[in-house]
Amino acid sequence: MAHPSSLSAQDKQKNIHEELLWDNRIDASGIAVEVHGTTVRLTGTVPTYADRRHAENDIRFTPGITAIDNRLTVDHPGYIGTPSDQDIEDAIHSLFTLNTAIHTSEISLRVEGGLVTLEGTVESLWQKMKIEDLVADISGVLGIHNELTVLPIEPLEDEDIEYALVSAIVARTHASEDLIDVSVRHGAVTLSGSVPDWRTHRAVVDIAVSTSGVRSVHDRLSAPQHPARRTHEAP
Repeated sequence: MAHPSSLSAQDKQKNIHEELLWDNRIDASGIAVEVHGTTVRLTGTVPTYADRRHAENDIRFTPGITAIDNRLTVDHPGYIGTPSDQDIEDAIHSLFTLNTAIHTSEISLRVEGGLVTLEGTVESLWQKMKIEDLVADISGVLGIHNELTVLPIEPLEDEDIEYALVSAIVARTHASEDLIDVSVRHGAVTLSGSVPDWRTHRAVVDIAVSTSGVRSVHDRLSAPQHPARRTHEAP
């Protein structure tokens, strides 16, 4: 198999198209892909905001790609009828009512032209990200401003968060403790160092997001086939 750095732009573009076509959740018919070096640019339209997110996440781990310029816009299918802002807001409130895993009583929202702004507090970083995932699936949503603040019920000391996180990484992945550096400051985790592959990379980030007391995750890890980086932040 060719090394990612030796792949041509055409090869990378082909791999990305195949990845998008493979994902049955996405209507990729309106997506155009351009590759410039190690950066991929997505342009065109998708029918839902969830499609926009899925497309970016699918290609995040494409060999040879280190950055994604996502310029996709949401073009709601006209045959369905475009939901009003009030329709979207009502749908989100109904979704919150049905969701028992996350306390949403401290969350407020507003919808303006299909753009949803989320404010308030949640108890953990994974909850902040989960809520955004849920809202993205609502018909008519064109974008999300996630301004939720992570406010743990029982704040932990940075040293305790670091110990729990490092222990979980060692126990659940094949990553070497000596090659990964974990630093925590006021609940903000920074991951740096190297991992053997993108699957381990993904697992380490997921573990950090799920660890109690973590307010944000800054991903600075490197891997032989390095995915485009992403920061999971809480204000």
